[in-house]
Amino acid sequence: MAVTVKLVLLLSLMTNLGNCVVHVITDSNFSTNCLQGEWMIEFYAPWCPACKGFTDTWNRFGDWGRSHRSDFKVGKLDVTQNAVTAGRFMIMALPTIYHIHDGVVRNFDGPRNLDGLKQFMEVWHNMEALPWWQQPTSTHMFLVGQVYWASQRMTDIQHYLMSEYQLPAYLIVIMIGVATILVGCICGGILVCASEMWSRRHRQPPSPRQPQQPVEASKDEKPSNENKDEKLANQNKDDSSETVRKRTKKVS
Repeated sequence: MAVTVKLVLLLSLMTNLGNCVVHVITDSNFSTNCLQGEWMIEFYAPWCPACKGFTDTWNRFGDWGRSHRSDFKVGKLDVTQNAVTAGRFMIMALPTIYHIHDGVVRNFDGPRNLDGLKQFMEVWHNMEALPWWQQPTSTHMFLVGQVYWASQRMTDIQHYLMSEYQLPAYLIVIMIGVATILVGCICGGILVCASEMWSRRHRQPPSPRQPQQPVEASKDEKPSNENKDEKLANQNKDDSSETVRKRTKKVS
């Protein structure tokens, strides 16, 4: 009897799971799956009480989407395990829902119930999409996602060091700060070396200088030394003549 009850419960659970068409989205399959067609994606965390209370509504919305729209899919993404995609969407509150149609993203800000979700599917055409600088498909938002991933890895390292080695929090912060500075210096040095090599490769060599032709003095012109000597001789003559005049005046 007990075995029969367990089998019935197992079959009912499998049936419910089969009926709930909610695709699991990760960092690896987001770009390949969610940027084509129409999607509604919930960003959640396993520890979030609001996310747990919204699970049943989201599963029923997935069932509605499968039965009413063949080209529409419902998904969910765990932000604790997929930091890159969560960073691309700048997730600040949980649960957060986004609508994606052929790569264009819109934020769902309606009632968090089944009727509100159904109504949104009828009016999303009239809603403005996110501005270009917030679109998760852009390159700069992909870089923001990488920053989120790095920060999450640092948090994991901090928790590991505190649990395994019983290190104080302030010491871990100092270690991470020193490591960050060293990594920044190494990356900066690599960039400087790469830019210097690139500039040398594309720098044009200086053109060879043409030898200067000696300038020949004209026949009318005299060398500078001769001109100086002639001026000095003329000045001496003028001085001597002036002296003679003064003596002549005195004698007279």
